Amino acid sequence: MRTVPFAAAVVAACTGAASAQSPQYFSPSGAYLTAPVRKALGEARATEFSRAASSTGFTARETRAIAAGIREGKLTVVGGAGTGSPTVGGATETPLGIVTLTNTQQLALIKRTFDAVQYSWFFTRYATIHITVTPAPPLDYKIVINGESCQPTPASTYEVPPGKAVVSITRSGKQPCAWTGAVAGGQLQDVSCKLQ
Repeated sequence: MRTVPFAAAVVAACTGAASAQSPQYFSPSGAYLTAPVRKALGEARATEFSRAASSTGFTARETRAIAAGIREGKLTVVGGAGTGSPTVGGATETPLGIVTLTNTQQLALIKRTFDAVQYSWFFTRYATIHITVTPAPPLDYKIVINGESCQPTPASTYEVPPGKAVVSITRSGKQPCAWTGAVAGGQLQDVSCKLQ
């Protein structure tokens, strides 16, 4: 049986192409979402989904199951061909059991819930840290933001909660680089590091 992570399957269904990046870890602008931002986004999506679920025919149990999966990032499309996109009649595995989508309104709600553009307002609450590392290639350096290990990305941008931010960049055999400062929602903070 084929399984596909739900957010990736929805992005593939909405755009017609599979994403190379897991959409739950990136903003619409391509910024990496740190763990607190991912958690808050999951909560916002689950809340919005729950508000509209009954009007599309989801039962209370199905709503709780899918909302839990959205919050935890644990929804999986089960079976199906191609990208494993969610379909009417298709099964979705959640932390609380399997849910089957029974109509096009439910499918549309699921797609809307994972449409990054629908949540553009959400990202204005958070700060973006842009990291410039020289020399940049290869992306073999390690980035730690507020104690969380974050993967280096081509965009080199990271969404973080407002407040104190601590950034550390290390590359094997090179002097580490660090930055600490306060960031505000909507702020872009540039951090430059020379790892030569």
